[in-house]
Amino acid sequence: MGFVLFFVAVILFTIVAVVGFIVTVLFYLITLRFKSGMNALDKWMLKIAISIDQLGNVVGSVPFNFLFIKRDGIKFGGEDDTISYILGRNYHRGTLTRFGSFMARLLNKLERDHLDKAIESKIESDKEAVERFVNRNYYN
Repeated sequence: MGFVLFFVAVILFTIVAVVGFIVTVLFYLITLRFKSGMNALDKWMLKIAISIDQLGNVVGSVPFNFLFIKRDGIKFGGEDDTISYILGRNYHRGTLTRFGSFMARLLNKLERDHLDKAIESKIESDKEAVERFVNRNYYN
């Protein structure tokens, strides 16, 4: 069943991604003034980037676990985790390989404290999820 759902998901995602991207860009730029529309698009694209990062964590889990971390490291592959979050956790635990350390340094050069920010973002996201669970506020 996983194979069927995978191919259906890829087909539907392709359609939704193309249509959604075009409609969203036009919507934000037409209904909002240009500057506020660009700000809204920037936030929307950040969410997409994080989602792609989470997908990459799952899709690349086997090679990442082999290339980036030592045997006792925290494993890649969780659907709610980003690559940066897992790299960051392993960085702080000292369980990155040389190549993993290179990737960690590269990400931290691209954005200052990128890995720590990824960990903090995950903590905030998890806190929000726990709060919804505790308050039984599943649908808001």
